[in-house]
Amino acid sequence: MTASSNAALPSGGPPLRVLLAEDNSLVREGYAAMLSDQPGIELVAAVEDGFAALRELDLHRVDVALVDVEMPRMDGIEAARAIATRHPGVVVVMLTAFEDKARLAEALGAGAQGFLTKDMDIEQIIAAVRDAVAGKTVLGPEPLEVAAQSLRQRAAEREANAEFLDRAEALSPRYAEVLNLVARGLTNRQVAARTGHTEATVRTYLSEILQTLNCSSRTELAVKANRLGLVAGDSA
Repeated sequence: MTASSNAALPSGGPPLRVLLAEDNSLVREGYAAMLSDQPGIELVAAVEDGFAALRELDLHRVDVALVDVEMPRMDGIEAARAIATRHPGVVVVMLTAFEDKARLAEALGAGAQGFLTKDMDIEQIIAAVRDAVAGKTVLGPEPLEVAAQSLRQRAAEREANAEFLDRAEALSPRYAEVLNLVARGLTNRQVAARTGHTEATVRTYLSEILQTLNCSSRTELAVKANRLGLVAGDSA
């Protein structure tokens, strides 16, 4: 995870083919003009929303999609997911006013390779785009600080719950599986179906897990496990 560089680096290869998606026409025209003036950049299209971006991607080869987060019809998060599915070779970088900090995690989770802000210089944006194409995750200064703060908060919370974490990590594989499924919101019946245990066995396991982890309810257990990053996704 890197902050943007201070200047755009020259490219010795073919120009980067860039698509811009921005709903504000004045902003879109301004960025389109600046991008077109940058050496090593070829602006393929400048469109107003995610639907239009996907249409252009279906028609043209594009290396990088610079996408605003807040757009009508299909916003940048939805567009990033759709691009990752339909055009996995296209690097998606968000370029936004960053008014809603929760959108940072959403964007990265949707497959965006970077999250830049509109207060950055065009040279910084181009340098970050080149880094994203090279495989780096790129963040503007403000998103980088938000990400760092989130990591600091997570580290502090894990430190404050060190005993809970130690006990959770010491659970047997069977108990750990039940913990994970309960924390993901499954009922005892659903956990039993997933694991092959009886409901009575699941109830017994859950009772012992609650006692071991000093939790008064499955709700407390689920909240803590999710907050501390103990819950694994479904690989099935």
